Amino acid sequence: MAKTRKASRHRCDICGKGFARGGSLADHLAAHAGTKGYACAECGESFQYRDGLLVHRRRHHGGGRLNCPHCSQRFEKSCNLRRHLRVHTGERPFGCTFCPKRFAQSNGLKKHVRSLHGDRVSAKPS
Repeated sequence: MAKTRKASRHRCDICGKGFARGGSLADHLAAHAGTKGYACAECGESFQYRDGLLVHRRRHHGGGRLNCPHCSQRFEKSCNLRRHLRVHTGERPFGCTFCPKRFAQSNGLKKHVRSLHGDRVSAKPS
């Protein structure tokens, strides 16, 4: 019961959701407003939630053991560095099977196929 009282201490006026901490309510209200209130001091990228900023700083500005040879970004995983390097090299290894368009990341190809060629993919042979 104490948990219920504590959670309702900070309540959203828009949807009624309760929070134990005022900072959590502030993050929640930013989501309603569509604003990103946490900016990285090093690169200026903005995040809606404080946790997003903390993860970004750890991955790209500190703690990462793998440095990009072209810019100041750092990565903890080699696969993330390899993906990032395509920004600098222009490499686009993921090609569409329906048109000549190519992509640097597989998710870009998947989104492209769904939005432009979805009817071809979802059509079943008779």
